[in-house]
Amino acid sequence: MQTLAAAVLTILLSLASAPVWAQESGPATPELRQRASVTAVDGVVLYKPGQLLVGHPSLQGRPAVRPLEGDSLATVPEQLDDYEVLSDGCLDEQGQPHQPAVISREVLARGDLGGDGRLEQVRVERKAPMAAPDVIVTRDGDEVGHGVLPVPAVPCRGLVAEAEPDGVPVLMVVWTSRGASSITVGVTVFELDEALPVAY
Repeated sequence: MQTLAAAVLTILLSLASAPVWAQESGPATPELRQRASVTAVDGVVLYKPGQLLVGHPSLQGRPAVRPLEGDSLATVPEQLDDYEVLSDGCLDEQGQPHQPAVISREVLARGDLGGDGRLEQVRVERKAPMAAPDVIVTRDGDEVGHGVLPVPAVPCRGLVAEAEPDGVPVLMVVWTSRGASSITVGVTVFELDEALPVAY
């Protein structure tokens, strides 16, 4: 039987030791800094204010990690009433990603990234089957931030929220990737430009 420590190894962490930056999309467009990218095979992504969990509820010990808290180990709670399951809706009733790997996909999120009462749009756009999706922040039609997901995944959901204990808002993008016998659910977290304080 798997121990909790062994089960945690099934959660694949791809947290970079150095900052990951997108390629420049223009001289005046700030690049979004990737804070973390975490995956779990057949797993879940859970959020509540001040906490982000990625884990595997069907494994013994229900292992999970808190990627924004120094990769600290955790367990997937038995009761999820206090959490929003960000990965819900990413799969159809047969457990397959809603969008086949050959189809492009776009998801939207909104937040007042400038702190001035105007909502910016965050668009996550996968233009080609094997392309890593672009993360594009626009304000009044102008691009004000740009990043990329670390893998050619299918984007599912975007959310601007306070997912860290210190209450700093981040941009979370949930995505899926289908393998031969399993589906990987992932979340990539971007830090928001300090020059654009967030109020939402």
